[in-house]
Amino acid sequence: MADLLLEIGCEEIPSGEIDNALAWLKTNAEQVLNANRLKFNEIKTWGTPRRLVLIVSAIASKQTDLFEEVTGPKVEVAYDSSGNLTKAGLGFINSKGKNASDAFKKTTAKGEVIALQVTEKGLEASKVLPALLNKLIKDIPFSKTMQWDETEVVFIRPVRWILCLLGSKV
Repeated sequence: MADLLLEIGCEEIPSGEIDNALAWLKTNAEQVLNANRLKFNEIKTWGTPRRLVLIVSAIASKQTDLFEEVTGPKVEVAYDSSGNLTKAGLGFINSKGKNASDAFKKTTAKGEVIALQVTEKGLEASKVLPALLNKLIKDIPFSKTMQWDETEVVFIRPVRWILCLLGSKV
């Protein structure tokens, strides 16, 4: 576990925009981290007219693994009259990277279907965070934004630097 620091440095932000941006940043950072299975201790934000800062304390070094039960076609479609898997049943099983022996029958609201237990291994936080933080920064809602160069990036004022540290790693 390490702390995550995100600092956005820019030209002077109007004072009426800072508190709203920080509240949004804190709320949405929490939602994004939870949705991406990155556990953490606490989120804090700070701001000045030239900086917006997000600190996530004790963020996990990798995502938690995801254990999921996925359902496929109905049993009548997945198996033929001899009890052998059909193309539909095999296609479902192969699409999940599993073997026929991994499939089981499950009763749902739609009737009896075949199902599989699928595990998605968690990725390293350092691999997941760049895209998440990039989107978080771009999505901060401001009443007015500006574009200041040919990159087509918009923000409330021209961004001069972004500092992001995960522990001591940039």
